[in-house]
Amino acid sequence: MKINEIIISEEEKEFREFQRLQPHITDWKSNGIKRWHFIYLNNDPKQCIHIAGFSANLEPRELLFRSTFNALKRKHYSDLLLLVTFYGHMNNELLVEKINQPKIPVDDLTELLFNESSNGYLAYAHQLEQIYTTMTGATSNEANQFRRDWNKKKESVITQSKGIAYKKNISIHDYITENSFFSEGPFFLSANFRQAKLLYESILN
Repeated sequence: MKINEIIISEEEKEFREFQRLQPHITDWKSNGIKRWHFIYLNNDPKQCIHIAGFSANLEPRELLFRSTFNALKRKHYSDLLLLVTFYGHMNNELLVEKINQPKIPVDDLTELLFNESSNGYLAYAHQLEQIYTTMTGATSNEANQFRRDWNKKKESVITQSKGIAYKKNISIHDYITENSFFSEGPFFLSANFRQAKLLYESILN
């Protein structure tokens, strides 16, 4: 398996192929994006597993995906899903440390929902919504709004979460903050399932 990682501008010829395959990135230019960061596999832009953009005022990050990938002690699907979802959103050393140290589930519900998919951590947007729905009986729309407001750090949702019991003497706020994978926040991203599948299948082949 070959991991390709590049940062390019739209003037470079490689960009045209990514633009053809990912036409939505054209809209990013209206937000001031001048350079694009692509990670793809086996010299094939169709196997793109990461896209990020940088404005003229934002310096691109170092190209460290390969070394981050190699630092993982194992390459289970759950490890790769955490990697491709959170790479670029948190410090690489912390990312590797968290992936390499699965969290022991604190209760049966955590083990059922998160143990296999995210190494025992509360990591993804849909997981936060699952926990909120389970504890409150909320609709999917209400859970989605809770997650959005949580990510925006709205004071009203922080106060609300402190008043919802997860179990005796533990609020849902405490549960979220203590079990979050992205502990510097915490912030919940949509899981990059397709990208993790591409990376996992590339390893197998």
